[in-house]
Amino acid sequence: MQAIWERSVRPRVRRLARGPVILSRTLRTVGLVELQIQQVLRRIRVPASIQVGLYPHLRAVDVRLTATARSERGARQALDRLDRSLRHRLGETVYGTDEDTLEGVAGERLARRHKTLAVAESCTGGLVSDRLTNVPGSSRYVLLTTVVYHNAMKERLLNVPATFLKRCGAVSAPAVRAMAQGVRRLAGSDLGLAITGIAGPTGGTPKKPVGLVYLALSDRRRTLVQRHRFTGDRLAIKHQAAQTALDWLRRWSLGSVNRAARAPAPHTAALKTSGCSETASRGQWSRAEAASTPRS
Repeated sequence: MQAIWERSVRPRVRRLARGPVILSRTLRTVGLVELQIQQVLRRIRVPASIQVGLYPHLRAVDVRLTATARSERGARQALDRLDRSLRHRLGETVYGTDEDTLEGVAGERLARRHKTLAVAESCTGGLVSDRLTNVPGSSRYVLLTTVVYHNAMKERLLNVPATFLKRCGAVSAPAVRAMAQGVRRLAGSDLGLAITGIAGPTGGTPKKPVGLVYLALSDRRRTLVQRHRFTGDRLAIKHQAAQTALDWLRRWSLGSVNRAARAPAPHTAALKTSGCSETASRGQWSRAEAASTPRS
């Protein structure tokens, strides 16, 4: 993929014959778009000796830094300075370096905190479960995953009240909240993660359009709900929903979900529900929902 804009703890090193040393490092970000990172880069001093390449994916951008210097030490120092500056401004949207994956980082943090997880997926059809279990050793924290596509299975397996499904629909805040609580109780895990939505291309309505996705994260103290509106075809919507769910899981493991944020991310809401109605309160926005607001 070509960069739109001209890392690792141990940067890659390439020596040119009788020439300078070249080191590269990739910062992996989630929840941002290229334009937001470009704006940050314009506000900081990028040395002429470092080239920056942006490589976008669905709800993620890799920032590749390549430094050229006379010595390995000089190149490494230049990379470290720019790395620190970018991390300061991008905050928790930077989840790793080089070969790190979102599911790997989230899983490592869950294992470090000795927390267990159960997942209930509907519209994503097992994408989150697949990514989580692609990580070697994920059985340390993943207790149970299930795809509950039909409403009858949501009722039977997860104890989602039939009244929620009839009055509010399967794609709603009350339903996803009950799914997260139900799968956590079923597995006896510390955390329950649930996803429901309309991936399209059919099934949308004016009130519930294609791309509408609800996420819920339940621990032993409370259950939080997010509402998102994703765009693209069916597969793109499913991948964006899975990416967002894994990022929320990572942020929970960091403790940032419980800290108030300055502003919400676009198309994202942290919800309070009363019956089938929803309200988003500024005091309820979490840093997980404010992921796409870099520091100035």
